[in-house]
Amino acid sequence: MANVKTLCRATASGALALLALVAPTADPAVAAGQQPQEGTYCTPWNGHYGHGRYTFADARVCLRTTSWHRTQVWLQTDRVTYWHGIFWHNPSDNYWATVGARVQVKKEGETLLEREYSTQQYKRKDEFKAGEFTQRECGTYWVIYKYSQLGPYYGNDKAIETPWIGGQVEVPCAT
Repeated sequence: MANVKTLCRATASGALALLALVAPTADPAVAAGQQPQEGTYCTPWNGHYGHGRYTFADARVCLRTTSWHRTQVWLQTDRVTYWHGIFWHNPSDNYWATVGARVQVKKEGETLLEREYSTQQYKRKDEFKAGEFTQRECGTYWVIYKYSQLGPYYGNDKAIETPWIGGQVEVPCAT
């Protein structure tokens, strides 16, 4: 009987040791207090039509971590266009768009940035610094925004106004 108990203990100890070897370690992206890797991390691109589908834009919000302990928040746009005649046109000096966003950045329930920003855009693709905050550790950030666009060419009747969109942005840890 003593041999059976010893065998059971040895088997249980071996199984625990094997489990410790194959058990996943903590994800480096959620390690508290670790500095983020310098880089740019974004929400997915989202396409938006204005009323009547005469204006269009892709938009996203990015977190740009820096080496000087600040995280910058950027609004990026692409395909800012309007339909007139028989094809899509890009903005220009004559027909620009006023683009903007209301942006919120949170980490673990704490609001790090909440800001409304707008500017004029004269070309198809651009990016605008919407703000910055003191850099935190790496991990998961919640980034949501409401995108708005007036023009190009058209007025309020063809404007773009989105609901809150966005989601998680994973900022990896520095190695």
